[in-house]
Amino acid sequence: MSYRFSVEHAGRAIRVVPDGKDDLPTTLALIRELHERLAPHPDARVLVDVRAGEYHPSPEDAQRIAREIASPAGLAGRHVALLTETVVGYGLARMVSLRTEIAGGSLSVFNDPARAEVWLAGGPEDDPDDAPG
Repeated sequence: MSYRFSVEHAGRAIRVVPDGKDDLPTTLALIRELHERLAPHPDARVLVDVRAGEYHPSPEDAQRIAREIASPAGLAGRHVALLTETVVGYGLARMVSLRTEIAGGSLSVFNDPARAEVWLAGGPEDDPDDAPG
C-alpha cells in the first residue's frame, strides 16, 4: 500500500490519501511513518482521507489502531482526523476515535469535506453534528 502525502498551509497541515487496498499491517505502518514524517512539523495537523478506502477494521483491529495512534511512537499529542464518506465508514472511524480517546490520544472524524478542509487549515475540532444522515 502506498500513500500520497502533501504538506500544506506552510507546513501546518499534512494530507494523506491511501492509494490502493489497506489492511491492519499497512495502517499501523502508516501511523509509524507519519510519526517520522511529522518530526519537522511539530504543530502540523494531519488529515487522512479514507473516503476511497476499502478497509473496515474489526473491533480488535480498531483497538490496535487506537493504541498505535495514542502511543508516543505513533501520533500522541498530534491533531489527527479521518475524512470518511459513507455511514459505515463514519461509524468505523468514530469507533477508532473513541478507542483512541480511551487510550489517551485524539482523533477527529469528518464526513463533510468542507468541514475537514476548515479543520485542516486550523479550524475547530470535529463536530458531532457532522455525522452522516
